[in-house]
Amino acid sequence: MPPSRPLLDLTPFGFTPTESLAYRALSELGPQTGYGLARALSIARANAYQALRGLVAKGAVTTTAERPERYRPLQPSALVALMAQRQAGKLDRLEAELAHIQGAGAPGTVAISGERALIDLTMRTAARAAGPITCIAPAKLLTSLAPAWHKRAGDRAETHLWYLGDAPVSPLPVEPAGQIDTETSVRHFAAPVLLLVAPEAAVIAALAAAGPTGYWTSDSVLTATARAAVERLTRP
Repeated sequence: MPPSRPLLDLTPFGFTPTESLAYRALSELGPQTGYGLARALSIARANAYQALRGLVAKGAVTTTAERPERYRPLQPSALVALMAQRQAGKLDRLEAELAHIQGAGAPGTVAISGERALIDLTMRTAARAAGPITCIAPAKLLTSLAPAWHKRAGDRAETHLWYLGDAPVSPLPVEPAGQIDTETSVRHFAAPVLLLVAPEAAVIAALAAAGPTGYWTSDSVLTATARAAVERLTRP
């Protein structure tokens, strides 16, 4: 018996459980009528159409011009891009609203797991930092963070980039300050690392083969520790 496939859960992104099931079914079966989807999922036709209307409203499904009307799912990569764009927009609005709130607060530390989370938090921290920053990372990650470097270059913000291992294949918007041997990072930290130090926050991540793990932090002690690690790695 072939292994069962994991369920697709889109509920963290505002979809209902039935919409998750419907999107998965459409992706596997191809365009379906509401009746065909109801039969495929063994659910009431009214529930199938309700889920399809929700998917269309959220942009995850489009309708065909044929009759009877069929529903075609957005490609998975396009759906991810759509959700990423919407989540980024929500964060931008929240950040703008919070900027108007004056008052002291406790520093925070957020655990990071996975490359996407690492890139998103590092990029947002780098792009928003008002003062000088330093970033150490393999060339692939530095290239993935190019939108932040473009913004900082446009703002003429002080930015120091160091790459671990091989040089970037394509030019970066900010000229790298230098290169660090991967072995040096492994010797000090037991793995290649990404280190980003900004005036009020830092990102510290180990780039293990199983995937990156680390922390975003605004804690002054941890930020100072990250700054010391940067100085150790970039020391002549």
